[in-house]
Amino acid sequence: MTPIRLASATIIAAVILAAACSSPTYDLVIANGRVMDPESGLDAVRHVGITGGKIVTISERALKGTRVVDATGLVVAPGFIDLHEHGQNEESYGLMVRDGVTSALEIEVGTGDIANWYAEREKGQIVNYGASIGHIKARMQVLHDPGTALLPAGVGGSGIASDAQQAEMEAILRRGLAEGAVAVGFGSAYTPGANMAEMERMFRVAGGGGANCNRVPVPSRRTGRSPRSRSAARSSSTFAIAFTRGLRRARAPSSPATWPPRRSRRHRPSGRNRSARR
Repeated sequence: MTPIRLASATIIAAVILAAACSSPTYDLVIANGRVMDPESGLDAVRHVGITGGKIVTISERALKGTRVVDATGLVVAPGFIDLHEHGQNEESYGLMVRDGVTSALEIEVGTGDIANWYAEREKGQIVNYGASIGHIKARMQVLHDPGTALLPAGVGGSGIASDAQQAEMEAILRRGLAEGAVAVGFGSAYTPGANMAEMERMFRVAGGGGANCNRVPVPSRRTGRSPRSRSAARSSSTFAIAFTRGLRRARAPSSPATWPPRRSRRHRPSGRNRSARR
C-alpha cells in the first residue's frame, strides 16, 4: 500500500472511530419497536433514545443505552389520554399504565372539591391526572343528596333547585375553576331535575372562566317516552342552549390556564410500570 493510500485509510478509520466514540449513551433505549407517532405520521421500525425521562431521538440506527428494552414485534406510541376515567386511585393507575394510559382525567362526573381532590394525590402518582368541577357533585352538595357514591341517590338528581340553590352551585363551580379544575363536568342523564335555565347558568360560569363543558349524552335506540329517550331529547336541548348562547362545549379541556393536567410526581416503579412521556 502506498503512503498516500495508507494515510487516507488511517484518516477514514479515525473518523469512524471518533464518530463511534461521540455517539451518546441514553438512559433508556427502546429498540426495534414499531414507532407510531400521530403528530408526524411516522409508522416504522425505529430505535427510541430517552434521557431524563424525555424522548431525545428517534433513529433508524441502533442506539446505545444504559438500559435497552427490545420491543421487537411491539408498538411504541405516545401515552394514551383517558378522558372518562372514574378509577382515580393508585390501584387503577397501576393497571392503566399497563394499557398505555399515561394521563387519566375525571371530567364527566368530576368532583365537588377540587383542592381536596388534588391534595389526596399530591404525594405522587404514576400517571398524569386531572378532574373537572362537577355540576352533578355541586347539586349533590347543595341539595343534600343522601348518596355517598359517584352519582346521586335521590334529591341531588331529581330535585328542583331554587334560585338561591343554583347560585350556590355557581359558587362551587367558580371556586373549582379557581383551584385548577380542567373543565366543568356535566351529566344531564343523571340530573333530570336540572331544568334548562339551571343548565344555562352553569354553562355561563364555565364560559366566564374560559373552561369547557364536558358532558356525555346518553344515546337511545328506544322509542316512546322511555327514560333514555327523554335523556336523548334533553341532551339535544342542552346542546341547543350551548350553541345559541355562543358557549363552548368539547370533549377535551383546552383552557390555557388549566391544561395540560397536572404532571405526575411519579413513584419510581420498575419494569413495565415505568412510562416515558414525550
